[in-house]
Amino acid sequence: MRRYLRDEFEYLAHAESAAVSRLLKSEAAYMRSALGPLNGMQMALYDEMRSRLPDEQITPSERFGDWLYYSRTTARQDLPQFCRRHVDGGAEQVVFDLAALADKHGYAALGAFKVSPDQSLLACTVDLSGREKWELRVIELVSGRVVSAVAGVLNAEWARGEELVYTQIDERGRPWRARLHTVGQRGTHDPVVYEEADGAALIDVAATKGGTWLTINSNSHTSSEVRLVRVAAPSEPALLVAPREPGVSYFVEELARPDWLLLIASLAPPSRALGLSAVRVASLPAPRTAWLPLLAPSEHTAIEDVDVHERWVALYERHRGVKRVRVLRTRPADEPATAPPTLSDEQIVPLPNGSLPNGSLPNGLAPCAVTAGANRQFATDAIHFTLSSPTMPPTPYAYDMVTRALTARSAPIEPPPSTELCCELTHATARDGASIPLTLVRAVSLVPDAQTPLHCMVYGAYGAVLEAEWRAEHLPLLRRGWVIALAHVRGGGELGPPWHHAGSRLAKATSAADLADCLRWLHTHGISSPPRTSAVADSAGALALGGVLNAEGTALLGAALLRMPFLDPLSAMLDPSLPLTLEEAEEWGDPIRCEATRQAMAAYSPYDGLRWRASRLPDEKGGGDDDDDERQRLHYPAVLCITAKHDTRVCFTQALRWVTRLRHRAAGANRREQREAADEDSDTDTSIRPPPPPQLLYVRDVGGHLGEGGRFRRLEQASMELAFLMHALGESETDV
Repeated sequence: MRRYLRDEFEYLAHAESAAVSRLLKSEAAYMRSALGPLNGMQMALYDEMRSRLPDEQITPSERFGDWLYYSRTTARQDLPQFCRRHVDGGAEQVVFDLAALADKHGYAALGAFKVSPDQSLLACTVDLSGREKWELRVIELVSGRVVSAVAGVLNAEWARGEELVYTQIDERGRPWRARLHTVGQRGTHDPVVYEEADGAALIDVAATKGGTWLTINSNSHTSSEVRLVRVAAPSEPALLVAPREPGVSYFVEELARPDWLLLIASLAPPSRALGLSAVRVASLPAPRTAWLPLLAPSEHTAIEDVDVHERWVALYERHRGVKRVRVLRTRPADEPATAPPTLSDEQIVPLPNGSLPNGSLPNGLAPCAVTAGANRQFATDAIHFTLSSPTMPPTPYAYDMVTRALTARSAPIEPPPSTELCCELTHATARDGASIPLTLVRAVSLVPDAQTPLHCMVYGAYGAVLEAEWRAEHLPLLRRGWVIALAHVRGGGELGPPWHHAGSRLAKATSAADLADCLRWLHTHGISSPPRTSAVADSAGALALGGVLNAEGTALLGAALLRMPFLDPLSAMLDPSLPLTLEEAEEWGDPIRCEATRQAMAAYSPYDGLRWRASRLPDEKGGGDDDDDERQRLHYPAVLCITAKHDTRVCFTQALRWVTRLRHRAAGANRREQREAADEDSDTDTSIRPPPPPQLLYVRDVGGHLGEGGRFRRLEQASMELAFLMHALGESETDV
């Protein structure tokens, strides 16, 4: 039974209804009329961004066995080909052509990409609709022939010979069952390796780098448990590592020591920061009391990724909110292989400081993003990663853990910006005294003032980090004297698990309050002003931005951009039949069983906030009890809301209902103001008043929640977004 709240726009919640179909046609026509005058600006922006793309893009190779694997995107191709070349030379082989698949089906996305240990087969998962309906394909690399195809598979890992273990998804899109497949056989006969009965948990399968084990991870947002499958005997019963414990999550890797495993685990609830431990295989299943501590969690350092090698472990961390890479030795040369594992000989990788024009931050690092490479080789002393920052395009690096030398493996994947840019990490003060990290990017020559246009990004959910990384679509703004801000509000993971918890569940409204405080701080410190400020949010980030729109409107913003927005959390969480609802209760709370959660959601929900007259954000003086007439005076800025028909994570009808209700509210406020003006002066011609800013809805027909795919399609959407934002903040076509 559906439990979503009923309201005047409930009829628009049914995606296949005739009413929705008619409204979508009307919205498309309105978009064309509203953005038609900006076609010239949009084309100029597209050409500007397109001119920076190299005709051919080739990623640095990663060695696996006797082959070097890399991707190639050729001129005029939207998507890449995946290629390999033997280490001894020879001709290039195209092992998977994603571009050709997209040309054939109109859309294609690649998920898993796993080459068999003997290098003869490729197991990959593909989505050909944007609905995230993944299919497993096993391809013979010499002939290119598809030798197995299994529908409803999210991920897969190779076991011995021609056997692999894959994760099967249910009708809600949840991976819940692991099965063993033999290449060439029908998937309907594949035996079950493990089945997860808890509807709030998702399973995944991974291979340890040493090649001994496959791990079946059963994860919820707050806890996990792992089972081991021996690669050499995948049909044997899976071995439980440690029983599930509320509030404790862990992952397992292989150590180059007989009978020992490495556990990456949250060891200190409620902070849930990650630490490292070891456990004997012979003692499994092993409760936490049997674990050997190796590295305790740190108050100021959050481990985000771990890369394990035969003699080393590389930690991709965030130290006091800034990215760094730390390396520890797991097996000194003079230590017996049978000895219990230890961690020693700490190294901090000297990341290039290209983000700041003068010097660096106090801890020696600048705002940046570090992404680990595939690093498939277990017996190696080198790691590969990609480094980028808001001022530096992604650049591949190699770090030798013996010589401690850092080397750029190639030039940046895009040309560096022609405008000299600088980036700094600063902090805004929240109303409750918390210090909110803010990353600011601008041209070195720019001295911001109240007329400087500002574009602010926000997310703040799931403990995810809004990375200080390269975003090429920001270059046209930075070249024209804009400031880019990244508001690292609570609910994200920039300062570790406590920062996430401070903006989730009953405290979710804090994310919107932090965003409002960041914008006020920027304006107070002479960086832009409300009419010259825009903001953008993706997916769950819309809860923060939507909350600011409902509470502040044009008092803080001149324009807002929302992509794939999650705008109606209460209706979604009241309907357990929807994808992700059961799994997400640990992030948002359960409004079905908890009245406090229901009330909190109704208060911070952007859609439900449109029911009421505007009120202030939580904890502001005078919040919630303002005079009715004062609350009616809130105005909404220009809004562009982008969604997709095939989005299975956030149905496009959420955005459709939100925009429809927003227009009704905004139109009502405008009519009231016109009536008041006419009453004050009957001789005033109210028809000369400027029209209210538009609230636009763009519903994509291609792709889903993760986008349309392809570099040129991304540029088309980016040019539309930039033209909208520039026009909304008063930039003219001549400025382009």
